[in-house]
Amino acid sequence: MKKRYIITFISSLLIMLFVMNINVKASVEVDDDIIYDTSYEIGGTNSIGQSMIGKYFDDHAYLLKENDLYFLSITLLDNSALSDINISLSDYSYKSGILINENGKKTTYTITLCEEDITSQVNIAGKVSAMNKDVSFTIKLNLDNMTKTSELVDKSFEYPARFVPEILMDAVGDVTSIQNATYKLPDAKAMFGADECDLEIFVKSPNGENVDIDQNKIVLIELGEYEVIYKASTSKYKTNLGNDSYTTKSFKVISTSAGSSLVKVIDVNKILPDNYVVQSQRIESGQEYANIKSLLVKKSQKYEITNILLLDNTGEGLNLDANVNYYIKTNPDFNRNNVEVYHLNENCTLEQISARGYGRYVTFEASCTGTFIVLVPGVSFVMPMWGYALIAVGVIILIGLALFLIIHFVKKRHKKLSME
Repeated sequence: MKKRYIITFISSLLIMLFVMNINVKASVEVDDDIIYDTSYEIGGTNSIGQSMIGKYFDDHAYLLKENDLYFLSITLLDNSALSDINISLSDYSYKSGILINENGKKTTYTITLCEEDITSQVNIAGKVSAMNKDVSFTIKLNLDNMTKTSELVDKSFEYPARFVPEILMDAVGDVTSIQNATYKLPDAKAMFGADECDLEIFVKSPNGENVDIDQNKIVLIELGEYEVIYKASTSKYKTNLGNDSYTTKSFKVISTSAGSSLVKVIDVNKILPDNYVVQSQRIESGQEYANIKSLLVKKSQKYEITNILLLDNTGEGLNLDANVNYYIKTNPDFNRNNVEVYHLNENCTLEQISARGYGRYVTFEASCTGTFIVLVPGVSFVMPMWGYALIAVGVIILIGLALFLIIHFVKKRHKKLSME
């Protein structure tokens, strides 16, 4: 008898789970080529974090399905509020396909999903600029209240694949050099998870023509902006148009007649050869940028990273055996009387160099080339979460004390009046 009850219970449980699964699938059915408007729940953080994140993002999310892929869009309302946004799925071994569209102060992030992802949490991380504080949270779509919009879908538009390769480079940023100089393309590697994948390099001249790459070098024959494009691809995942999953990374090489306006060099000790080339790059991303950023967490929030190379006419680097004078153009908002300059050594540590302001430039002497950081020292105080909790408790205690005193004086007054 007991065995029959157990079998009946298990059978009922299986039937219930089967029915629940049918209901879940039915509730998330999405038609192709229609944009849906839906809300979402914020998780992975406390109530204070939920309130803060809720102010930063539009509370409407948009979902589009094409073939077997889904595209979820959320909008950050103010770019200055949150920076270093990273969006990912639960599978951290691969980089998620993300499309970024900036429109004024707003930025819309579109992540590519599969069917099982739309009922799961999406992980988001970033930095609250005003507090200089890293935050992380999750969002989960409220699929039971989706509504169809009347927006039209562009069938020719290509969204990234669910997972995309990653291009690894030490430094990414626009480069400035002089006309007819030889520019050596930076080394890079393309990875898909733990596996290396195909990497192609294209260079477009200022007039849009393909430039020949010889031994990983190009010659800047024309004046103007050359566009350098690195493209990594893998056939393991496909875009909505059926193409191999890919990632691109690009930057400009600016060829000028007067050389770099970002960096000036004065050869005070006459150690440089004739027709040497000053090549400068303001580094904005890449592995070197990330390393320097981690070194400056407790030192500065305002800094600029510049790579300076001194080259011969074949594009090879020069070694210095005495000082040269460097002048780096610096953010006009930086107080020139309060800046510091550091050089990134080969062992990835920072060495301070004596420097001073010089008009729009910061000047210093050094017998090395490489990566230099101009910064304004100091970081703003960041209130820890327990600090906010203590403040809240203190406010509650003060309110309670105030109420106690009010009640006490009211009772005392009533007692006094009754005695009269």
